[in-house]
Amino acid sequence: MLHIRLPADQQVFGGDIAVESADTDPETDFHVLRHEGQIVGFFKIERAYGARYDFAPNGALGLRMLQIDASVQGKGLGNALFAALPAYLAREYPSASECWLTVNCRNTRARHVYLTAGWEETGALYHGGGAGPQHILRLDLMTQP
Repeated sequence: MLHIRLPADQQVFGGDIAVESADTDPETDFHVLRHEGQIVGFFKIERAYGARYDFAPNGALGLRMLQIDASVQGKGLGNALFAALPAYLAREYPSASECWLTVNCRNTRARHVYLTAGWEETGALYHGGGAGPQHILRLDLMTQP
């Protein structure tokens, strides 16, 4: 995964791939996005997200650090990922009823993708991010096939 690079305008939101891939938190699972046999992206699911963030209920999952390599952005992979993600999370985490994420207020493109894919705006902001305030979004996993 260390080869994944974000476009310059997304680097402030995406974090450092070397730091993120070295995460040893036992409550965090890594997932990869493959395209044409190559790993082109990744994201983390925090199973203890609801216990760590007071805006999410206990038992809620958290989507963190989604990154798609700059070389494949604009090819519809983000949209495809988010179309498949609700059912994937419901299948992989059958005891979870919802997933939460935060997205920087300046990252309008990512926020649009999330909302188009069925994530719901909570109307609240998270102010603990290093790059400024973030919208808090929620995805209902109970309605997934």
